[in-house]
Amino acid sequence: MKIPLPNVITMPGASVHPYPFKVAQQTLEFMQCTLFYNTVSDISTGEFVKYPENMPKLKHICLQRGLDEGVWESAWGYLEKYRVYFEKYVFQDVLIAMNSHWDWYVRKLSKFIYNSRQYVPSPKLNLKQEQAFKRIGFASIELQISLLELATGITFGLTKNHIDNLKEMAFVRNLCLHNRMEVDDKYKHNSISTNFEVDDIRVIDNKELLSWHDSFNESVRITCTDIAKKYVGSPLYI
Repeated sequence: MKIPLPNVITMPGASVHPYPFKVAQQTLEFMQCTLFYNTVSDISTGEFVKYPENMPKLKHICLQRGLDEGVWESAWGYLEKYRVYFEKYVFQDVLIAMNSHWDWYVRKLSKFIYNSRQYVPSPKLNLKQEQAFKRIGFASIELQISLLELATGITFGLTKNHIDNLKEMAFVRNLCLHNRMEVDDKYKHNSISTNFEVDDIRVIDNKELLSWHDSFNESVRITCTDIAKKYVGSPLYI
């Protein structure tokens, strides 16, 4: 399965290149869907299981689909034991998706920029800088932004709050993937948050997640607009 980029109609004499807007639009659409899907799923699940008469139905469906009854019983016991952790799990899914879509967006932009630099005057990169730019998908978010600015000569002017939010969501994502959300020494050293100690569960609340999402959206909009303006003279890019 392939997901085509959105169609962006450009008029003669346009002041921006369409490609950055295509990847930005799809990135923002995916994140809106992810946030909405997880919210609706969480609410739907909560509304379903709070009525006792629905539990036999759920169990019947699960057993029909191959789940062992012993596993059903033990898993419910574990879920009750670790309920506080799993009640926040919906936010972890959104956080992982946000980082994934950000990296996809940056990689697409960097390839466009790399191609466009041969047509539009851009800062010269030394060998080390060019290698770093080609591997931008493996860099930290803060370094990714610096590399985009270095390769284009653009200063995006992202606010400190936006940069801090992007960095924090990446730090927390690493805890989520590699340390089951438990704070470690690396997170405590790098994070601007002072509310957590080593081995604490790094809880994500709704307000914080929405703040990260706002910074994500604004950073995508700013970077795509500035890059589209810079490389308006670049040929059509697919």
